[in-house]
Amino acid sequence: MEDEKATSSIDLDSLTPHVDEEDCDEDLDLTQMDARTWLVKVPKFLSERWQQHAQASGDGVELARMRVHDQDAAGNRKIEIILPDLPDLPAVPTNYTLDVRNPASTNLYVFDELSKPEVVGTSTVKNEMPASGSANNQLNKPRRPRPKVARRPRVTGKIMHECLVSPVINDSYRAVMRARQQKASQPKRTIKRVNEDVGTLNRMASGISTQVQANKFAAFTRAAGPSTKSTEKFTRMPRTELLDALFAGFLRYEYWSMKSLRDQTKQPEAYLREVLSDIATLLKAGPYVGHWVLKPQYAQLNRSKAAAQAAEAEAAEEARKSSPVKMDEDLPDGQDDDVDLDDDDGDDDDDMEEVI
Repeated sequence: MEDEKATSSIDLDSLTPHVDEEDCDEDLDLTQMDARTWLVKVPKFLSERWQQHAQASGDGVELARMRVHDQDAAGNRKIEIILPDLPDLPAVPTNYTLDVRNPASTNLYVFDELSKPEVVGTSTVKNEMPASGSANNQLNKPRRPRPKVARRPRVTGKIMHECLVSPVINDSYRAVMRARQQKASQPKRTIKRVNEDVGTLNRMASGISTQVQANKFAAFTRAAGPSTKSTEKFTRMPRTELLDALFAGFLRYEYWSMKSLRDQTKQPEAYLREVLSDIATLLKAGPYVGHWVLKPQYAQLNRSKAAAQAAEAEAAEEARKSSPVKMDEDLPDGQDDDVDLDDDDGDDDDDMEEVI
């Protein structure tokens, strides 16, 4: 007889807690399995309206009327849903269209269950693992018994069509949506002004004098200081004019801050920064950190252009000075060119000799 070797093995099935078979016994009611059902998706406000109507009127109430039109040339039917006029309930659109998205649904059923499960007893979960080791000791601890619930599931119908309900966009729908929007935009908390006499009486009844209350209120409130945020708005100038203004400014000073450029050009900061980044560089280090300086190629071009303009201006000035001036152009209108010139000194001409 061969010696049998003792081997240690773990049964994986033993790790699953054992549950009484009576907990798994559930009877499924199939008596209404052949009932035809439509799966319809409706707006939330329409569902709430129907729930309120049903609670107010009880079972068997008419929620709406469905109007089915004849088939068109493509074989489709137009289906309308019309709500009754109920002034006691919140206003909602009254006309809707029902769009059949899936006319032949398959393998879709409606299940129902007991709304309030009934406790019929208790059941305990058993564990049959061997008691060896700390882990096994933890698993072998008795668990709290859980109540047995009497479940009564049933199939209430088979879904034949999948539909979508959407409101008709008309004047009534717009009016209802506008009223809902105005109501939603109203603040939940409002300021209520109290009459001064009523406030004084309340303070006197509580034993607080008017002066003490006023001092506390004055200490609680502080006058709002002037706003430091600039509200000045600038209008964008053409890009070419802004470039000319920037080049002229960099001829005056080599380094500019964004604040100084904005004050000088009167332009929006975002637009000014966009144009400025094409021709200048923002210094990230050094004594002029945070300032803008022209890029080398634009700085050389700007100096050359300024020198050429200065030379042209100097040449124009010299040409103006060297050009002859006509005397008759300086005389005022209505005077003759042969008019005699008076003696400026105002003296007599006695000292002048007549030459023949």
